[in-house]
Amino acid sequence: MFEAVVSGATDPEIEGVEVVRRAALAVTASDFLEADGYILGTPANLGYISGALKHLSCDNPAITCSWRSAA
Repeated sequence: MFEAVVSGATDPEIEGVEVVRRAALAVTASDFLEADGYILGTPANLGYISGALKHLSCDNPAITCSWRSAA
């Protein structure tokens, strides 16, 4: 699925789009703040998101983490 998303986002007919790919544990707060949009993907693991994606969303000061605010 990742390859299909990248292929679609980098289609030569789409102009003015820069695609930046980062592993969840490599994303910084400035990456989030500088982006115009996000595509997040994770393998299904008993209905939960991956630990890396949860870490990204909970430990990134640019994002409000629903798990943290619910605690």
